[in-house]
Amino acid sequence: MNLAVSYDATWIGNNSTYPDYLHHYNQVFNPSILCYDYYPIDCVTNSQGEIISLRVQWVTFYNTLATFAYEAKRTNKPFWAYCLCYQHRTEGRIYPYPTEGMLRFYVFSALAYGAQGIIYWKYRIGDNETPALVDNNPNKTKGEALNEKIESPNIVGSIEEQGSTYLTFAPIDHNGNKTSIWYSIKKINSEVRRYNHIFYQCDVRNTYRFQSTVAKEIWDQGVGCIRKLKTEEFGVLISNIVNNGNYYIVIVNSDPFNKQNIQIVFDTESYGVYDVGIASGPQTSWDDSQSEEQWVSRTLDEGGYLIIKYTRK
Repeated sequence: MNLAVSYDATWIGNNSTYPDYLHHYNQVFNPSILCYDYYPIDCVTNSQGEIISLRVQWVTFYNTLATFAYEAKRTNKPFWAYCLCYQHRTEGRIYPYPTEGMLRFYVFSALAYGAQGIIYWKYRIGDNETPALVDNNPNKTKGEALNEKIESPNIVGSIEEQGSTYLTFAPIDHNGNKTSIWYSIKKINSEVRRYNHIFYQCDVRNTYRFQSTVAKEIWDQGVGCIRKLKTEEFGVLISNIVNNGNYYIVIVNSDPFNKQNIQIVFDTESYGVYDVGIASGPQTSWDDSQSEEQWVSRTLDEGGYLIIKYTRK
């Protein structure tokens, strides 16, 4: 059974909060897996129906991940999360073409919270839906063209409709053919498989969200081998994971649309520090002879991640 997520009081019955509602549901129905869908990225339109921006609802997205992660941990059950791979309109909301960065943001944020399964929705365009194809190029969708505009600053895109039906796009089109989204999912799934030994049956010790509110703000709470961290505007999700006696830090870019440079100061006096990988592939080890205040830079892909393994000296 999959749960919809809403923090509206009318959805949670006599429960005072959504976490209480989830726990009550878990006690009554006792599912073997906790599962939910919440899609944080949608379009903001003006009164003429033109898209003026994309909206990312970070607070609800991370809070929901934390809620399911907590319930899963205290009841010793796995939780699965949905990843939206379907351009569509529903109940007045417009969900844009899912770029590779958006998909990676969905997937690796969930994994950083300990999700043990990823479900993609919706995988195929329905027979009664209108696919979003550009007339002069069957390999290019209006969704893709639209997203290229949205990702550029201060560009206003427009939604094309037929009647009241928003043009749709999914990994498999209405003829059963693979689309560009299918290939993005294939790439991201290969990354998940590459790091399966880190995320499968892992123990998430702590998660943190850091977003720089002023220029050059430094996160200095410290976690594992990290002493200090600096990011750009949209910040990162930080997760401290243990699996099979190995210790990892997972840092996920909170910006699904842009690359982000991060800077880190490691506690190399206490720990040996090693790159495990980023979205583009495995990396080499850091030099653990660096000074205690040396800032090390890495660039995260759109919605991308950095995985660090560390050992106590």
